Amino acid sequence: MQENVRYDKQELIASSSGRSKNPNSHNAYGALLNGLAVCDGFSSAFNLLAQKLGFECMLATGRSNHRSAGSVEHAWNIVKVKNKCYHMDVTWDTNQYNEFKEHSYDYFALDDETSITESCYNMMILWQKDTVTERAMEMLWIQS
Repeated sequence: MQENVRYDKQELIASSSGRSKNPNSHNAYGALLNGLAVCDGFSSAFNLLAQKLGFECMLATGRSNHRSAGSVEHAWNIVKVKNKCYHMDVTWDTNQYNEFKEHSYDYFALDDETSITESCYNMMILWQKDTVTERAMEMLWIQS
């Protein structure tokens, strides 16, 4: 996605003021077919692709502290691989690529400790330092 999807800055500004101009930028269609997305569009696309490949994956929302954006409402993914959960943020990695034209994996497969320690994410789901991802996954797959 880093090479094929651009961040829709205009939609971010418009939707922040309650005047969305490009609703598809908030879903997988906008990211995968239009090549334009904001964080929930990137995350929805990653979620779809990961699940199609057989991974357990969920979209997470909350606040994120990014070096260029400060503390903002944000969406990212949590994916389960070999019974371990990892935070995946394709939005921030894509923004890095768009800015520097180098592939970024800075936000790829972060464990809870790394994401909490570096203040990357503050999930709105059951905040407990060492169990945030496992608890979120339990909530998502409780009926599995």
